[in-house]
Amino acid sequence: MSDPVMAADGHAYERSAIERWLATKSTSPMTGEELQHTCLANHHMLRRMIREPLIAHHAKALGAARSQGPAASAPQQQATTAAAVLGLCSQPIMWWSLYTLKTTGCGLPAGPFGLLGAAEGISYLVVIGFVAAALLSKATSGSGLPAGPGGLLGAAEGLSFLTAIAGLVVLGFQFQDYGYLPEAVPTHETILTALSGASTAALSHAATTVGGVNSAVTWYQL
Repeated sequence: MSDPVMAADGHAYERSAIERWLATKSTSPMTGEELQHTCLANHHMLRRMIREPLIAHHAKALGAARSQGPAASAPQQQATTAAAVLGLCSQPIMWWSLYTLKTTGCGLPAGPFGLLGAAEGISYLVVIGFVAAALLSKATSGSGLPAGPGGLLGAAEGLSFLTAIAGLVVLGFQFQDYGYLPEAVPTHETILTALSGASTAALSHAATTVGGVNSAVTWYQL
């Protein structure tokens, strides 16, 4: 019922239905008795009771549609998924790099063909990119990045913020322990610091990165 009216018998009817009835009859559809008149009065209370839930439902549906934004195309969804996977895969490398930085004073070794160093550098860029994109989205739209397929993009965003905070903490320890910014590879000062007071793990990492224990010891003796 969308347009309720009150007939002379005191009952409410849909306007179109009761008008069709009264076009051929002068009795009440409910009681069968003769109606005193065929005038119809708007039933405002019933109309309000019918329309208020409909308005609330439409408003809720409209709000949900606006929050989800326009439907993404297949290429956009693929790009979003790829970005989310890249962001999630960068996190373990970043954590390894930060742990290594905290314990040795320098980043990860280059690895075979420089692949490990390249992965480390890309991971830093990915994490910084996620944090920057989230902050820009927050400033322009009032909310962070969308959750993405399966919530992967939102997970990558959250982990990137945690990793960035951890990175700032490790940088603080770097200044406290060594007094300078971390180097991509150990410098002469880094080796001296590692040999004079670092742990066995720090010494092993520094020596491996620069080319072996002998090189580290030779530098220390110089």
